Amino acid sequence: MSLVVLAACSRQVTPTVISPIQSPAPPTQTASPLPTVPLASPTSSPATPLGCALRLHPRSEATWQRWLRADLGCPRREAQEIPVAFQAFERGFMIWKGVPEFQVYVLLLGDGTRSMRWSAYVDTFQEGQPAFDPLLTPPPEREQPIRGFGKVWREQPGVREAIGWALSHERGGQGVFQVFESGRVFVVEDTRLFALIDTDNRWQEFPVTGGAP
Repeated sequence: MSLVVLAACSRQVTPTVISPIQSPAPPTQTASPLPTVPLASPTSSPATPLGCALRLHPRSEATWQRWLRADLGCPRREAQEIPVAFQAFERGFMIWKGVPEFQVYVLLLGDGTRSMRWSAYVDTFQEGQPAFDPLLTPPPEREQPIRGFGKVWREQPGVREAIGWALSHERGGQGVFQVFESGRVFVVEDTRLFALIDTDNRWQEFPVTGGAP
């Protein structure tokens, strides 16, 4: 997929070289139950702002101040409003980001033995390539991911087995992305904030509490 999988990051997060591609047209959304995600709960007192060289985006600042400063540190880049896509799966989510690097983030839900983990892949989907595999038939009320999401899902070892089938179409739009000293933050669909921590590849989801700039 080229263009919600929740990174415009100068440093390489996978061993694959980034190849810029065109952005996909957002598909039509369909109603479907989403996987239950435990929203992050308070674990400490609100952090005292110590001041950073770069400002945070209004949609993420309150959450960062209260719960994420210790994990993420200060911003390393200005917040960007960029094209994103998002898709819910049986056992996680995918987030796509565009401009300037095109990447697919895979966020896996935890279970009794594993915590929630994330990984990132270069989006190598190009227009003219197959958008999906016609030989793969999803179960009832499930979907096969397409384009960039689908290529990662089909070709990256272990991703398909870990995350399962898609619950609905991908949804595209504008989102917020910002790189921090020890991670990155996505705001997708204006209401969901995903904090991805670099140190142990865990992620958390928070409701968006701030407004537009």
